Amino acid sequence: MIFAEFGMAQGPAPETAPPLFPGGALLSYGSSFTSSNPTAVQGEIPLTARPTFSYQGDFTFTWGFYPNFDLTLTVPIVTNHFRTAGDTHTVGGTNLGDTMLLAKYRFYRRDSSRGTTQASVTFGP
Repeated sequence: MIFAEFGMAQGPAPETAPPLFPGGALLSYGSSFTSSNPTAVQGEIPLTARPTFSYQGDFTFTWGFYPNFDLTLTVPIVTNHFRTAGDTHTVGGTNLGDTMLLAKYRFYRRDSSRGTTQASVTFGP
């Protein structure tokens, strides 16, 4: 059995955290797959039907171009397929999703023996 008098940990950085990569950069990719049963509509697929197959892949580039600034670009690639219950009709396609460009500015940082207190703001179109 292990005993400890105290423990310390830092949780995940919130959205208003300091720049992630001051003087560096990150390129990442994340993906999400969803599939469901075909719609029960015969013939034409209604505009409100949910896709029977959906995929979204997000390419994210973050660059810490100055110690208190981050620039983030996210470009999603989205695929949707719609299929009727009888597998007689399938429509769909792949295209770019809504691209997001964000800038983060850290306007406050205070270091102490208990840790660092920081605040920043994120903005973008």
